[in-house]
Amino acid sequence: MATEEDSAVKEPLDLIRLSLDERIYVKLRSDRELRGKLHAYDQHL
Repeated sequence: MATEEDSAVKEPLDLIRLSLDERIYVKLRSDRELRGKLHAYDQHL
């Protein structure tokens, strides 16, 4: 079980880490939108 310290968002990539296997919505430039389930990410976003 994650502790409160493990689930704290201190940096932007912490939020992405906590969103793994969750449904996400991303708004891009030019009014493009992406929706889906976040399976993985890397540090070079």
